[in-house]
Amino acid sequence: MYYNENLTALGFGPYEFGDIARVSWDTNNDGESEYSGQTVRWTPSEVGEKTITVTYRNGNASLSRTQTVTISDGDSRSISDYTNGNSIVDARGLQDAAADFRNGEVGSDVLLDASAAFRNGSPIS
Repeated sequence: MYYNENLTALGFGPYEFGDIARVSWDTNNDGESEYSGQTVRWTPSEVGEKTITVTYRNGNASLSRTQTVTISDGDSRSISDYTNGNSIVDARGLQDAAADFRNGEVGSDVLLDASAAFRNGSPIS
């Protein structure tokens, strides 16, 4: 997951019983790892779609997953674009944010913010 300039590997861990697991990240799609760790700080140099591969290694076993994330330039929509007349992100606003994310119009940061605001139910200031 990419949020707030952090990449976080979800779905595995915490590790127990002395397992030594390594998590590595290929952020420029060259087949080489640039970062290691469950959560790493990553600031892309330009906007657009980025292919990210995370690999889990434990002994002789490994598992890799690749995902494309969309990095926006900040001029795109913000969470306030998904609020109703009461400045609350309602179900319709969350659906719109998800559709815009699916279409590549907003990044995952906006979708996650809209989801959190929907869950909270409080007006956006």
